[in-house]
Amino acid sequence: AMLKVFEEGRSIHQETGNMFGLDYEGGKKTNYLMSYGGGAWKISREFHMPIDRAKVGLAEYFRRYPGIKGYMDETEAQATETKIVTMWTGRTRRMDALYAEDWRVRQQGIREAINTPIQGGAGEIVKIAMNELHYKHNAPMLLQVHDELLFEVDEKDAKEYALWLRDYLPTITEINGMRFPVAVGVGRNWLEAMKGEL
Repeated sequence: AMLKVFEEGRSIHQETGNMFGLDYEGGKKTNYLMSYGGGAWKISREFHMPIDRAKVGLAEYFRRYPGIKGYMDETEAQATETKIVTMWTGRTRRMDALYAEDWRVRQQGIREAINTPIQGGAGEIVKIAMNELHYKHNAPMLLQVHDELLFEVDEKDAKEYALWLRDYLPTITEINGMRFPVAVGVGRNWLEAMKGEL
């Protein structure tokens, strides 16, 4: 169901926000809270929302996206048993916190185990794109921050280059048959480029 949101070009953050009676930014924050193991209590506290309202939103979230709960449960079980999690690309990470005697440290390890393939997978996608652009296209890359790449090209070529990136990048970062949409912008500096989305 969540993949359908992406495939239809809808905003997953807005969809989540709607479930909790929040705006886009609130939905985005909720999605990130979920990837870090946040539950109804955390959502309630973050948005000054009655706990019952947060529980209703969370129940709707898991009803609409049952694969998320399945992923969380499966990842926790695998990590608890093997102390290892696997990224989308096959790379693994040892979860040393799961060996701890302290229950709180192990719980933090479980949250990290659930988040690692998400955040680590996103990081790997960016690295795949950077490698491809650098070695095959000699891209004029200046900077990478999280899931953003900054390029410097002649002003006359900027829009055309940005549109090429928007169309090309999803073709090289496909994982399990899913392509990841790319947003691009043009500007004289990073802030302008972020505001000048094409």
